[in-house]
Amino acid sequence: AHIFFAVYFKRRVDVALACSFDRTQGPPSAKEIREQVREIAMYDLGFAVYVFVFLYSVYYNLQGLSVGSSCRLTSRLPHSAAALQLTFAWLAVTYMICWSCIQAITECLERLPLFSAILRWRRRRGGDGQAQVNPAAHYTMAPGP
Repeated sequence: AHIFFAVYFKRRVDVALACSFDRTQGPPSAKEIREQVREIAMYDLGFAVYVFVFLYSVYYNLQGLSVGSSCRLTSRLPHSAAALQLTFAWLAVTYMICWSCIQAITECLERLPLFSAILRWRRRRGGDGQAQVNPAAHYTMAPGP
C-alpha cells in the first residue's frame, strides 16, 4: 500500500502542478509546490484514506512486536519484520518533516533580492542554465538569406 500511495501522490502533485502553472515560466517556486501539496493533503480522498491505512499499519506492527515478544518463537523474523515496518513509518514521517522544512527555507530564500534575481535568470534560461528555445520558433521565423 505504501508504494502505491507514493506513486499516486507523486502523480497527483505532478498533474496539479502541470494544470496550475505555465511551463514557459520555468519550474514552479517552492511556495507554489508547497501550496499544491497542501491542497492535495487537505482535500484529496486518496490521501485521507492513506492516512488511516498508515496509522493502522503502525498500530498493527506495534501489536506484532508485542505478539512476537510474547511468543516463544525460534526465529526473530516476525519481530524483525514489524520493526522494519515501524522504521519505515518513522523514516517516512521524518522525510515529510525535512521536506517541508527545506521547502519553507527555499521559500524564504526566494524572497531575497539576490536569490530571486538568480531564479529569474535561471527561469529565463530554462532552469538549467541553457538557453530556452521556443519549439514553434523554427516554424514561425522567416528563412534567413
